[in-house]
Amino acid sequence: MIDTPFLQKTARLACLKLEGHEVAPLREDLTRILSFIQDLRGVDTEGVSPLITPFAESTPLREDEPHLEETAQDALSNAPHTRDSYFLVPKFLRTT
Repeated sequence: MIDTPFLQKTARLACLKLEGHEVAPLREDLTRILSFIQDLRGVDTEGVSPLITPFAESTPLREDEPHLEETAQDALSNAPHTRDSYFLVPKFLRTT
């Protein structure tokens, strides 16, 4: 079972803010999910090949065709903020 301090630490590391009323239901849900995973570990998979895709058909691929590449100016033409040949985006600093 997942305890509250572990859940709060995990939420903090994931940059999630949990309200007090959200902790108990989330703890129950995660405990149930881990229980399902534990049940899956008990399934005998000896002789079962890994499933790569549920479909027998292969994915159709298109032919590679040469085309003109976009210039930096074309790529930046719809950007709201640019400087020289770069996109300008807000700074993002993560603090934990």
